Order: sequence, then C-alpha cells, then structure tokens
Amino acid sequence: MEVGRRRARDLARPSYEIYRHLLTDYLKLNPDNQVHAAAAVTALNGIGIVPELTEAIVKARKEWAAQNRTPQATATGQGGPAAGG
Repeated sequence: MEVGRRRARDLARPSYEIYRHLLTDYLKLNPDNQVHAAAAVTALNGIGIVPELTEAIVKARKEWAAQNRTPQATATGQGGPAAGG
C-alpha cells in the first residue's frame, strides 16, 4: 500500500513523450483500442516500480512472520508444532 500511495501519480499519468507519440500513431490506425493502449502505458510505468514492490513485499512478509511466530515454533526452530506432539 505504501508503494502504491507513493507512486500512484507515476502510474496514473502518461509519463513520457515517446508514449504519446507512439500511441498517437497507433490510435490513428486503431481508434477502437484506446483501453488497450492505456493498459500498455500503465504496464510500462508499472515496470519502473517493481523493485519497490518487491522490497515492500519482502518487508511485509518478514513482519508478518515475526508477528505470527508461536512460542512452540520458535522453541523448535521450525514453523510447525514440536515433534512428538
């Protein structure tokens, strides 16, 4: 969620002049494909935030794991129940 809040503007607006140029030419030939063109630009912008998303996911998983450790799992060094239980 943090990454989304920080980078929403980058994803929501046409970012680069090259996109406009190429999309203008494309849409002249394919005027019915405006939604596909917008999706392509959004995807290209999204690629730029993949490292931040990856970092946020790893951090969230570590925090979740730390919050959901049970004393039993910590004592056995495993995520499951103790042996023989």
